[in-house]
Amino acid sequence: MTSLPAETAYLFRHALLRDAALQLHLPSARARMHALALEVIEGICGGRPPEEPAFRSHPTDPFAAEMAEHAEAAAAGGSPQPGDWPGIRRLYLRRGAEVAELRYRFEEAVLLWRRSAEGGMPEAILEGFRRAAAALRSAGRLREAAELVRQGLASVPAGIGGGEEARARALLGTILMELGETAEAERTYTQALAGHRAAGDARSEAIARGNLGVLYRGSGRNAEAKAVYEQALGTWRALGLPRFEAIVLGDLAGLSQSEGRLDEAEALYRQALAIHREQRNRRSEGIALGNLSGLMQARGELDAAVRLCEEALDVHREVGNRRSEGIALGRLAGIQADLGRFELAGNTFERSLAIHRETGNRRAEGADLGYRAWIYLETGSRDRALLALDEALRIHRDVGNRRLEGCCLCDQALFRIGVEPAEAAAAWWAAGTKILRATGDRLELERKVAAMRSNCAKAGIAPFE
Repeated sequence: MTSLPAETAYLFRHALLRDAALQLHLPSARARMHALALEVIEGICGGRPPEEPAFRSHPTDPFAAEMAEHAEAAAAGGSPQPGDWPGIRRLYLRRGAEVAELRYRFEEAVLLWRRSAEGGMPEAILEGFRRAAAALRSAGRLREAAELVRQGLASVPAGIGGGEEARARALLGTILMELGETAEAERTYTQALAGHRAAGDARSEAIARGNLGVLYRGSGRNAEAKAVYEQALGTWRALGLPRFEAIVLGDLAGLSQSEGRLDEAEALYRQALAIHREQRNRRSEGIALGNLSGLMQARGELDAAVRLCEEALDVHREVGNRRSEGIALGRLAGIQADLGRFELAGNTFERSLAIHRETGNRRAEGADLGYRAWIYLETGSRDRALLALDEALRIHRDVGNRRLEGCCLCDQALFRIGVEPAEAAAAWWAAGTKILRATGDRLELERKVAAMRSNCAKAGIAPFE
């Protein structure tokens, strides 16, 4: 048997004797000790932190989980000292959970938020479930997060959860969208928006509108997306909340990029990135770096694209954003393919696809399967390329991603030019370009047309348009 170091053995014996001595006291005496411990720690730290909607650090934060235990023990033992012990316990559980989130300890945050929901009023129950689900989402565990929100909504009667019920529905809408369940996500967002308006909660309404814009854009409804983005942006500026303003600026940049306005897109991306850095919003900074990398790739500035993508990956790993790490790996693989490094790109795509499947990100899985098909084609594996393209097309249709469905149909045509009858390739081409024109993705359409003309010239046939 391995012996413990002397100091560790001493500390273990000390803790054992301390706990044994504590258990010799009557429950009421133990409750008084816990209440006293809480009072002493609060006194040392300058008092109890206030109840406030915006989290601000407080000297008690390093001890928050321990303070919640003291409050729970004081209540359980019937401490005669006055105090709203359940309320104090919930306060410190919430603060402990928020600190865990800020430090990217998502498992700990989930546990503390779940505990904060125990025995509370309907709004407190819903907040605990919602925030626990949000922490699961941040860790990339989307299906568990969706189930937790549904549990929270089912745990209180409909209509009595106030604004928290609408916020829970809005989060569920976002998770469903990320899972590719687009129709259900839109219905859930509509319910959430109605709840936010009824509660007069302009902030939450703007968040839901911005997320609904992401759904519209993914479905090829660019005009609707732009309208709700601009509504949300107006709200954030009126409320003076630059953190959220920057997120919508990034969304508008993506829309501009897809419509071929690259200078406008770059200006918006850089404006959003500067605000994220001012606000010290590392998670959103990583996403913005990845998006800017995609823009540099579209411009053919591949060295800059690689550098920005690697910066994004560093941030995603630092903050534990597994979902965005998968997306950034897929983008890096695409850049590696553009550089002609096909073997490396194929390996990187396999890593990105593994993360997409782990996190339930079907939309990104479909996108990267389409790109992976091109790598198979470039390396002489045409049969595998067609299988990957077929699977990508199924996913795009399942999740309602009209833009990538159009791209994939065009790729089906490009893969067949010069190999199968021209009429078959032309039919795929007509179906794909019809969708890309409907979704307004001018930049992607121009790329596909250039590739089609090149392939037709090589095959010695007339271009399709």
